[in-house]
Amino acid sequence: MELENNIIHAMHELFFRAKDIYGDRVESFWFYESEFCPCCNKKIDLVNAGKELSLLSLNSFMYHDMSVLIIYFLCSRCITDLPVSTGKKQKTLYNSIEQTLKNAYTKYLEPFAS
Repeated sequence: MELENNIIHAMHELFFRAKDIYGDRVESFWFYESEFCPCCNKKIDLVNAGKELSLLSLNSFMYHDMSVLIIYFLCSRCITDLPVSTGKKQKTLYNSIEQTLKNAYTKYLEPFAS
């Protein structure tokens, strides 16, 4: 329960920071609830950060066309590989993540469109 509360608090922090940056251009946020990484489709896991410390990688992407901040987790491999990737490889990874998130959000909205 404490972990869930921490995640919810962190999501709100990401949203309010996005509001500071984008102002009224960000109207809401949405959490990508998949248990699979939007970059590589591997199951989300913890990042080992020491003997007794494990971390989750909570990230966000501003989907400007829909005025929504999409919040998501990355797996341990992608969160460690993404920052050290350079040039075209890094851009390709980010584009893959963004497209996966856009598709998931659009699919989420489908039932509300009818």
